[in-house]
Amino acid sequence: MEMMKMKPHMMSMFVIALMLLFFQIGIVFGVSELNITASEQDQATETTESLPPNDYSDEILGIALPKADGNNGWYRYPFYVSAYVTKQYVKEMKYVAIRKDEGPWVFGNLLIDEDGIIKLTAFAENIRGGKLIAITTVKVDFTPPEASIISTAKQGDNGWYLSPVNVEVQGWDSLSGLDNMVMTINHQTVGLVANSGVDFEEKLLTLQSTLVQDGIHLISARLTDRAGNSGEFESIIKMDFSQPQLTINRPSSYFGDIRLQGSFQDGPSGVREIFVNLGEGWLSAKMSGNQWRHIWKTSQKVTDGKYNIQVKAVDQAGNESISVKQIEVLNHQWPFVGLIGVAWVFGLTALFDPRIKAWKGICNDIRLILWQITEGRHND
Repeated sequence: MEMMKMKPHMMSMFVIALMLLFFQIGIVFGVSELNITASEQDQATETTESLPPNDYSDEILGIALPKADGNNGWYRYPFYVSAYVTKQYVKEMKYVAIRKDEGPWVFGNLLIDEDGIIKLTAFAENIRGGKLIAITTVKVDFTPPEASIISTAKQGDNGWYLSPVNVEVQGWDSLSGLDNMVMTINHQTVGLVANSGVDFEEKLLTLQSTLVQDGIHLISARLTDRAGNSGEFESIIKMDFSQPQLTINRPSSYFGDIRLQGSFQDGPSGVREIFVNLGEGWLSAKMSGNQWRHIWKTSQKVTDGKYNIQVKAVDQAGNESISVKQIEVLNHQWPFVGLIGVAWVFGLTALFDPRIKAWKGICNDIRLILWQITEGRHND
């Protein structure tokens, strides 16, 4: 097969494209291979520290910086910087480079994407070997402030507190420093504190308050640092230091399966469980709504007599209350007691029933007449 021949103008374009490609590769590798020694930097003539991108002055070398987007001259978001020379000296420059801190030298734009106090150095060398240097620093803080909410009180169950709670908010910022901090409880401001207004102030700011009313409370802390970054922190504090209220109803029977029951109510946390003690330890009772119940089976092993029944309520926070009621068991005596009771009831009825009274009156009258007849015969 015969190889395709290139036309002369196509060959020229191909050669130019290769030259451009190698030129670009040389620039890229030139960035990483550029080595400016410390002595060269010392020998360089220092020019202006920094200039806006389009504000050219009589200085030859400068560092182009965007306007700070944060407060007090701080940068809060990533940005690019670059080194430049004034127009009349551009053709005389062999190269112009920039770097941050002690990092590699870069041609063109340099991305600043980490916070801190960053030193920027621009370096230029002209075709005659003259060297120029420009140095400035930028303040960068991308990180919001931090805070912790500390609560101190008697601990209960399930994250509940059983006593008034002391709350302390601690706030800090590790770079630009805190500017202010606000503390709120249930969306109501209870404290505001600010620093001395100086950058890099690492002083810990604190706010304190005491919660004395039980319930569920929202604690919030809003912080702003010197750069303008802000953060908000929240904590839920649950407090219940009141005992559950408990009642025991009088049972409807005193033998066989005795139904024990009653009601309960509680504060913020709510009743978790009801227990009944029949003399042999605590047993769990059934709950429905705000009512509790338990069946006491007394027909076999329980002797007749009076018993102190204990009922205990425990809420979600761990508060407890105990109620006691005396109940009499009559499994073996109740038939006799019942008969005595029936006779006693009938006796009372006889005392007050007018028909019984009338019958007694008639009987008394007949007995009196018979007695009179008998006495008359004896007199004859």
